[in-house]
Amino acid sequence: LLTGPAGQGKTHTLIHEIRRTLASGGIAVGVLAQTLAAGGDLRTALSQHWGYADSFATFLDGLESAAAEKGQRALIAIDALNETPNRQRWKQELAGIIREVSERPHLALALSVRSDYRLHVLPEFDAGSRPAWVEHRHSGFAGIEPEAMLAYCRHYGVSAPVAPPVGELSNPLFVQLL
Repeated sequence: LLTGPAGQGKTHTLIHEIRRTLASGGIAVGVLAQTLAAGGDLRTALSQHWGYADSFATFLDGLESAAAEKGQRALIAIDALNETPNRQRWKQELAGIIREVSERPHLALALSVRSDYRLHVLPEFDAGSRPAWVEHRHSGFAGIEPEAMLAYCRHYGVSAPVAPPVGELSNPLFVQLL
């Protein structure tokens, strides 16, 4: 589970991992959650998004089989759970989706959500029980603002600002908007 404030690079991170997996000959599928159908259950919405007419379980079985054949894990990335129409569906259905994916040893699930929406989107767990995920907080460019700004400017052939980077430049989205 990748969390962090808006604009920190969660989407770019997931896209990078999908591209890296595909470039190495692996299997990866991803979805921007705001593109999912607003009605119905999430399993159906995910299957339909990926162009699969059969059940979500059968879709997962197909990914599992293909990944096992390659001796790899297939990546399933779902970005920005908080941007889904009717985001409450995740709170109700995510634990089941995670369980279905984790029952297949050749599948890996990566999710992202803005930190300020965690309580509105993620399922609650009983006191003393652990969540079904490992959480990583994406901090953007925090702590490396000058280096990040210089690397960004070099990459895009833009002149670096004369004034030192401050505050907002720890947020990759703000740097991109310059």
